[in-house]
Amino acid sequence: MIVVKKNNYLEYKNLRFRCALGKAGIQKKFKEGDKITPKGTYKVLCIYYREDRIKKIKCSIRKIKITKQMGWCDDSKSKYYNKQIKIPSKDSHEILYRKDNIYDIVCVINYNINPTLKKKVVLFFYT
Repeated sequence: MIVVKKNNYLEYKNLRFRCALGKAGIQKKFKEGDKITPKGTYKVLCIYYREDRIKKIKCSIRKIKITKQMGWCDDSKSKYYNKQIKIPSKDSHEILYRKDNIYDIVCVINYNINPTLKKKVVLFFYT
């Protein structure tokens, strides 16, 4: 089991990693933009990663290399909401290929998936 602590650390067995959380911390999620990381137990569906920064990921979870043309739609009015998109895009989005290290590894969890409900978020970011 992976545990994320309020102090922005993820713990798995004897390992500890820094991770990015919503500014309002971990609690019950209400809507897009509330700066909350959803509290709960989730399955990691896939992992996006920067191959130029993360050399080897050994796990059975599906892995996707982040490219400069990848974004994640955060526009609740878009049909692509909470999905990977190609950028540039007219829809509001997060750029996944960044100069900082915040999205070097991105784990997509089974929060707000099948169906995707408007104004919820699906990404959980690890650094």
